[in-house]
Amino acid sequence: LITEEFLEEVGVKKLFGKKALEAFSSCLLTASLPPGVVAEHPTLPILINILVEKEVMLKFWQVMGPEMTAANSKGVVGWTVLREVGRLAGAVGMLPDMLTRHSLSVGVQLASRQASVGMVKEVLTMVVAGVEMEKMDRLGMIKRLIDMDLCWDKLPVGGTVSQLLMKADMETVKEVAKVYMTNLKGEGKMVERVHSASMLVKLVGLSVMQGELEWRGEMLEALASVSVVGGVLGVGVLNSSGRDQMKDVLFRALDSRNKNLEDSVALLVGLVKYIREQLNKAATRVKALDDEQDAVAKKALGVIDKLEKKWGKGKGKEVGVFLFLYCQMWLQMFSQPDLATEVLGELAPVYDRWSKGDKKGSETGEEPAWVEVVTEILISLLAQNNHLLRGVVGAVFSVVGREMTAPAMDSLLAVVKQKDGEDEGEDDEDDEEIDEEDDDDEGQEENGNDKESSEEEDSSDDDEGEEEEEKNVEPALLTKLSGALGDHAADSESDIDMDEVPDEDMAKLDEKLAEAFKALGGRKDGLGKKKAALSSLASMHFKLRVLELVELYLTHSPNPAHLPTIVPALLESLDKAVRSGSAQEPLVKRLVSALAKVASVKIKVEGNVSSEVGEEVVQVLSSLMELASSGSVVVNTLGPTFPRLATSLLRLGEQCGKMEELKALYNTSLSAWLHQSTCVLPNNIFSLAMSHSWPGCWSLATTLATSSFSTEVRQFRRVASLALLSSLLHNKVLVKDNLEEVKLVVEQLFPALTQELEKLKDMMGKVKPKYLCEMFSILQAVKDIPSDK
Repeated sequence: LITEEFLEEVGVKKLFGKKALEAFSSCLLTASLPPGVVAEHPTLPILINILVEKEVMLKFWQVMGPEMTAANSKGVVGWTVLREVGRLAGAVGMLPDMLTRHSLSVGVQLASRQASVGMVKEVLTMVVAGVEMEKMDRLGMIKRLIDMDLCWDKLPVGGTVSQLLMKADMETVKEVAKVYMTNLKGEGKMVERVHSASMLVKLVGLSVMQGELEWRGEMLEALASVSVVGGVLGVGVLNSSGRDQMKDVLFRALDSRNKNLEDSVALLVGLVKYIREQLNKAATRVKALDDEQDAVAKKALGVIDKLEKKWGKGKGKEVGVFLFLYCQMWLQMFSQPDLATEVLGELAPVYDRWSKGDKKGSETGEEPAWVEVVTEILISLLAQNNHLLRGVVGAVFSVVGREMTAPAMDSLLAVVKQKDGEDEGEDDEDDEEIDEEDDDDEGQEENGNDKESSEEEDSSDDDEGEEEEEKNVEPALLTKLSGALGDHAADSESDIDMDEVPDEDMAKLDEKLAEAFKALGGRKDGLGKKKAALSSLASMHFKLRVLELVELYLTHSPNPAHLPTIVPALLESLDKAVRSGSAQEPLVKRLVSALAKVASVKIKVEGNVSSEVGEEVVQVLSSLMELASSGSVVVNTLGPTFPRLATSLLRLGEQCGKMEELKALYNTSLSAWLHQSTCVLPNNIFSLAMSHSWPGCWSLATTLATSSFSTEVRQFRRVASLALLSSLLHNKVLVKDNLEEVKLVVEQLFPALTQELEKLKDMMGKVKPKYLCEMFSILQAVKDIPSDK
């Protein structure tokens, strides 16, 4: 126990007075032990706990904090104390007061060292947790950090400010945005202005701010002033480096989600108006346009004005789609003028036909429907591999998806089904003439060279045919080589003395030889293989982006008539992807996901469905069954999705009135499942088909009743057959609603079941337990079925 005599002897009046606190601080900071040992010493948490309990922790920190320095171990010890305080649930609220400007400065220096950065991040994580527990003021903590360094999130300590803003309320976000806005428009350090722009992009995308359209519009206008136009009044001048770093901030902000199409259109129209006003006030484009592009941009503005008037009269869906597309493409004129010019050129005739009310004429076959052309435009935008354009496509497609026609859907599926390297308009000769320094860019294109792809796949054939190719050199090529040698060309019976050939003629010979080897073709070199691999990767990612649209369509009540077209296309692409190896694994996963979406679609056929749709469903389901009967790898790849997909098609076929065809198909498939060794149909195919009442259900059950004990059926299939029958008979709702059909099945089953049970006395010890279990399960189910006998 510490008595007054002891305190008097050590020269301290109070245990937690100023002198005592100075002594505690000195003891910690001047300890001869390494900081790691001090941190693990048992007395440290005891001391911190006592100081917190006695409510003198802040007074102690006023003594210790100023003594910290990153030049020695004092800084580490000081932040170790901060960590101990943060670990105490009742004391975490003290951290903001302890994190003074000096403390934060030391922490920033410590974070630049690998040995201490973890501790600093741990303390800041405690701060974030304390804010979430409402033990600290969120806005106060954010301002404390950005007052220390506006670019706090760029420091090694991590994105503390971003973490605090993620769950901030609207008022806090707006207050922080004012700080960044002031710096963005001012004449401060360029690095701070660039960081302010990046933070504003994040703030615009926060979910809590989605409904604040006016505020978001102001942020977008500010970002436009430093990215796409220059010379805006009230905005500080940017140097070339700052302009280059902020060239895409507006488009990154536009990439944030909106609640609906109306909000998206409102923001875009407001932004277009602002930029037009600035251009009229002598502001300039950062990226100049040529005469053709300028004309296209002006024409687009005229269309935007017309669409805006229509939009104001009534928020029509089609008007919104066109207005959204035109605004987005007009803005893209500031970033990608070539792409925007091309898309606006394709969009103009579609808009003209739509605006003149020619939709009915287009649907009769004279011209493509507007939704079909819009779909083609969306596909061309997806080919750009631009994240913003993907967002544009997603927003438009979520609206036009319900209007999808068969040709429009075929356009999407054609991309999914296309082979890697399939030509989409790029000339092979152009690819060959591109300089080697541009090879990395070439690899990003969506389609490669057909000839190169086929040569890589058939490299073994090239080995065998090399000699034949050498013999079949065209005479014209030999003439060129002889012409290159001039007077030094040798006749057919003599050799060329290369030492006598001048350098000028040798240079010509080199050129002709290059042409010869190009004409002869042959194996790819390393560069060619790299280009082919990159082209294949780009093609795969293009397909993934298009598959996103297919999944989006399937998510929002798809037209049942399109499903028989979608399923075969996805299965065909899946088969190719699986056979292409592990490089296509992302595509395989996405295709399985899309097919799972098909399987989960709640199908409800409204009105009269053409008999052709029913026939297509039966045909697709038949192809699906044949895949399993032939042992296709697609069945295993799909896993549990396969039987659910088949059942979904079955239910669609039932609604289309194809009961007899489906019944015959399932009976044929059941026969293959029972007797063919190559058939890999999963058991769930039949259990799901027998989970609801339709003619095929009872036909399958009758077949199983007579085949479950047949010696011609393999043992494991007999066990599975009994399991299917047991599942059917235990389905109380199904049995209750279809009692007569169930009794007929039992009548077929019971004689064979009784006979099999009589054999058990001679087979005890040899019967499979599962087989025996399923038989007794059936007996239990039959016992519960009402019967007249």
